[in-house]
Amino acid sequence: MDNRTFCNVFPDFKAGDEIDALFSETEVMSICTYEAKKLMYVTLLSDHLIPFHLIQRVEALLTKYAFRIGNGGKKVSLRVKFLLSSAYTPEQ
Repeated sequence: MDNRTFCNVFPDFKAGDEIDALFSETEVMSICTYEAKKLMYVTLLSDHLIPFHLIQRVEALLTKYAFRIGNGGKKVSLRVKFLLSSAYTPEQ
């Protein structure tokens, strides 16, 4: 991964050791904002699984980080794509 890692794109964002470690090598592919919908999509690419509850936690924390307190109903939504080995199947 290159300089578009989550930590480089959001350098001051801290969510705790476990989350920071999971997202440290995750690449930010794109950021799209939709002002009319009050929504920001952050598309990520990860080579390891990230539990859904932690993705939801990061969405909530990133909303506060990106829009500060009093966000006016704005929200950050993460879209995570995984590049996993063939050992992973839909059943797993």
